[in-house]
Amino acid sequence: MRRFEFNEAKVKARLNRQTKRAKRLLKSEIIKDTEKFVPMQEGYLKNSIMHSLQSDDDFIIYNTPYSRFLYYGYMMIGKITHRPWARRGETKIKTDKKLDFGKVHPMACSHWFERSKALYKDNWLKIAKKVYRNGR
Repeated sequence: MRRFEFNEAKVKARLNRQTKRAKRLLKSEIIKDTEKFVPMQEGYLKNSIMHSLQSDDDFIIYNTPYSRFLYYGYMMIGKITHRPWARRGETKIKTDKKLDFGKVHPMACSHWFERSKALYKDNWLKIAKKVYRNGR
């Protein structure tokens, strides 16, 4: 009769490695697939995610002062100045004016993650499953 020994620490360590690898691969693939929908003029918004890509957390963060209003697709103006370029520390409010993204980057849109997810979600799931199944 064969003896079976279960080493919980080894199993947890392996799952932890696989989870980190899956997150990094998945985040990289999501960023690659989503990039074509992210509004761009000079690329600051697109490039603002580099820190997010290198971290082990569950988030992809576009880290520019204007990320939020581009993502939601509505012009935002300063509460005091009523201008798009608000003063430092000034709170912005949403207007009813929709943003037009098509001039520089034709596929750009608001809610770019949702658009990408609708097209590529199945592929993202395959990538994550493959990492867990094969351990690579």
